[in-house]
Amino acid sequence: MSRRLLIVLVVVVLGYLGWNWVNQREYVMYALDVNTGAVLWSAGLPENKLSTSEPFMAEGKVYVGLVTQVEAYPKDPLISLVALDAATGARLWTYTPDPEQFPSTPDWIWSQVTPYASNGLVFMQLPLVESTSYQTLAIDAQTGALRWTLPNSMFLNGPRMYPEIRGIGDRLFALVYDEQNAAEDATDVAIKIIDPATGNVVGDLWRLATSDDESFYDFDAPFLQVNSDTVFLATTKGVHAFDQLTGSEKYLIEGENIRYSPLKDMLIVRKLSDVAAYDVHTGEEVWRYDPPYQKRIRGYFKSLRADESTITVMCDCAADDGDRDTTLFVLDTKTGQELWSQYIGGSTGSYFLNAVSSGNQVITGLTHYANGDEINGVAAFDAASGSLRWEFVTAPTRLKAPVTDGQRVYVTSWEGKLRQWLTKVDPSWRYRIGLSEN
Repeated sequence: MSRRLLIVLVVVVLGYLGWNWVNQREYVMYALDVNTGAVLWSAGLPENKLSTSEPFMAEGKVYVGLVTQVEAYPKDPLISLVALDAATGARLWTYTPDPEQFPSTPDWIWSQVTPYASNGLVFMQLPLVESTSYQTLAIDAQTGALRWTLPNSMFLNGPRMYPEIRGIGDRLFALVYDEQNAAEDATDVAIKIIDPATGNVVGDLWRLATSDDESFYDFDAPFLQVNSDTVFLATTKGVHAFDQLTGSEKYLIEGENIRYSPLKDMLIVRKLSDVAAYDVHTGEEVWRYDPPYQKRIRGYFKSLRADESTITVMCDCAADDGDRDTTLFVLDTKTGQELWSQYIGGSTGSYFLNAVSSGNQVITGLTHYANGDEINGVAAFDAASGSLRWEFVTAPTRLKAPVTDGQRVYVTSWEGKLRQWLTKVDPSWRYRIGLSEN
């Protein structure tokens, strides 16, 4: 073999290997400027991840759950949790449960890792082997060390699932299955009061016997939420409001398939066909939004997010051609008036679409179809007018909803190193989704 031919072969082989390496896909976290969509930092999550959770933002950190397939445990993917510095993207710690100590099953792996943070702890859930019950792991938010575990945690299937645990002051409230105190051959569901320092159960706030005509809907989580003095729980009967000290029920907002958001003075409740606000202290209705029939023909409302100024709700609405599409509705929190609505994507994967408000903007995940390909991304709209401000395209993959801290927008994508490098050099190369043309 001539020297020239050998050099050509070496160049071809190296080029092939290099091309495959730069195009090898991995999950990456992007932090975008909330006002412009410009990339502020990116952090690779390269450990051969199969999936990521929706990010969760708390006290200067961004947490994201990861799922990894490893050779040592080919049947059971490892679920881990990563903490990143919200300002720089630096990895602070990674926690991976010992698979021997916490054996798990691969059911619903794409949803069961979404974290939640409160009282200096970060919570993640793992399934118990051959059981419909889960255990909650409490991890130190500063060090990433396991502090304690809570068995029999309640967890139902759905696209966006948080551990059913919330904090008020120096107490945690957790929704758990309680077989020990239930009637024979029955399982009660209870809101347990937890000591954050030890994980010990110090009492019950509320119990639901399985014989009662009340349960929980899949896809309506989180069921358990709190504000400064009240614990709320959504069931098939509606939203219960309990005094966090005595456990006495303040009121019940009746309804089915409810999602809700407790605010300082109002409780925002989304049913399938309307959105309403109630006085958070008394349960009295303040206003109700019932959209015109033509805006939700053969459709229903899905996700809900609310703050003191803006409410965002997704509608799985039928388009003119009969296919279902996802439309974002934006309401004024104080009055319930519709500010604007906007088509943001097809029904495929639409359960992962969600929107949050930040100052004078509404930021949403979206999906768009171009030449038969599904393209996902993030877009920001003017909160008052609905005009498009900026777009950012992620890779074609199941989109996780963005989160924001008011300065940055955090979103995960699944893409090769070449795309990541090009984004750092010139973010404008990323093609537009074309939402404004729909």
